[in-house]
Formats: sequence, C-alpha cells, structure tokens
Amino acid sequence: MGSSIYWCRVDAESFKKYLKADDKFDKLEQQLYEKYQATFDADMDRFNREMEEAEEGKRSFKSVKDELPIYKVVSPAEFDKWFALMRKVNSLKATSCIDRLPHLYTGSSRSKVFAQWILNRRRRNLVKCKDGRRWELRPKNEEWRIILTTADINDLIKRLESVCGKNPVDVHKAFPIYKDIIFGDSRKKFLYKQECEDIPRFAPRFLEMLKFTIKHILGDVAGPGYRHNPLVMDIYP
Repeated sequence: MGSSIYWCRVDAESFKKYLKADDKFDKLEQQLYEKYQATFDADMDRFNREMEEAEEGKRSFKSVKDELPIYKVVSPAEFDKWFALMRKVNSLKATSCIDRLPHLYTGSSRSKVFAQWILNRRRRNLVKCKDGRRWELRPKNEEWRIILTTADINDLIKRLESVCGKNPVDVHKAFPIYKDIIFGDSRKKFLYKQECEDIPRFAPRFLEMLKFTIKHILGDVAGPGYRHNPLVMDIYP
C-alpha cells in the first residue's frame, strides 16, 4: 500500500496524552511479543497451515482454531497491565475527539511531498533510522501523527499558493527534497517528474479545501480556540 495522509481535527490536550499512552502501549506489546515470540510464532504458523488446508478443501473453515488470545500466553499480572493500558488508550482516544476531514485526504506522491515538508519543520523530533538507511531521519518512536501550529498552516498555504497561478514557482522550490529525511530517496529517484506534473494540478483544489476548512471548521487559526482544537496530519508512510 502506498503512503497517504489523513487530516484530522482533535482535542489537543487529550490527543497529546493519547499519543503518549499509545506509544507506551506499543512498547509493552513489543516487549510481550519478544518475551513470548516462540509461542506466538508457532501459533501463527499453525493458524496459517490450517487456513491453507481449509482453502484446499482438506478441512472445514469451522475447524480452523483462532489465534491464541494474549491472555492465554502471558501471565495474569502481565495481562492485567496490558488490559489496563489498552483501556486507557481507548479512553484517551475517545476523549481526543478525532474528527477526520476526508476532503483533505492526500495520497500518492503528494503525501511524500507534504510528509517531507512537515518533518523538516520537526527536525528536533527526528532520529536516525534503525534499519540499514541510517543516514535518513524519521520521527522518534515512529510517531507520524503531527499537530500543526498556526505557523505550519500559514507556511503550507504560502507554499501551495506559490505553485498556483500564472507564474508558478518550481515544485521543488516550494517543496524541497530533503535527502536526509525519510522519503528522500524515493522522491529524488522516482517521483520528481510525477511531482512536477501532479502537484500544480492538485494544489489549487487542495488549497481551496484547506481554506474552507479553516473558515468553516477550524475557525481563527491564530486564536486560542485553535490551540484547543488543532489540525493534525496523520501520516501512513
């Protein structure tokens, strides 16, 4: 699946707490998986084997046993900790009032352009990749959900406006390629021409929708109300 960006309006205070709790929950699940990896992997192999047999007609689908639930693998104390944290994450997610704005959805090469743009504005929150591409930077804790400030929105509008009109600037002057930030290689090697053709066609409509969102949904982005209910870029790399 290609990269994409969902734009949302959130309750800032609850959303920040939700991100911290969700990161803690992800780390706990990773720890539990590593501790019981052999058990989980063996059961997954068993499940896949039974599904293949069912698809080949060697057994009924009803006879395929579900994957082992976590409470049958971990200790009761570990499960209680996992369950309590999961409930906290779900509660904070609900109070975050995450309201997706489908008219701003961004896919294809456009998402890479916008992702690089916002990541460059968050360099203090970036770390080196853990895999072989250590020269590239990506968000700390793999946190791709980014709250936009008033300055972010104004900067994005300015850049979008610059690629529209009768005398548009070059796409890569408005949205530079940052070779050290994730997506850098793919933007440079594969998407340069596509971006140059696609972004100018896409920008006017997106700009119109963004200004509509500011006027009718977000309100005054320079006012105190926006700090409580800001816009978020939810990036799926």
